[in-house]
Amino acid sequence: MADKTISFIMPCHNDGNSIEKAITSIRDQDLPDIEMIVVNDGSTDESKTVLEALKEKGMIDHLIHFEQNRGACVARNEGAKLATGKYFSFLPADAVYILVWPEYGMRGWRNLRTTISCMVVTDL
Repeated sequence: MADKTISFIMPCHNDGNSIEKAITSIRDQDLPDIEMIVVNDGSTDESKTVLEALKEKGMIDHLIHFEQNRGACVARNEGAKLATGKYFSFLPADAVYILVWPEYGMRGWRNLRTTISCMVVTDL
């Protein structure tokens, strides 16, 4: 697989009711060369089924399932091991993302070496 510009890494623990909206909000952006990595951190709800369906649709590039909850930090680190992006962005699975990409995102990364500029909107 060719290296990507951005690797979005999203831990998921019992977020089956919100993760599709979160992933879609990233995939709907006008972003070049991204990959979506999701780590199912021992969810006991419908998350596994939802995530498998999203992977089948091509919305998720890499999907890891933990049998037991290991915590968001471990999930992020395991996802980062698979990432091919020049930049990483760690995202929660229960929010919708509105990225301010063209004007701020890449300029910030290239010039300031900062993280992606984004606004997180919850409870939508």
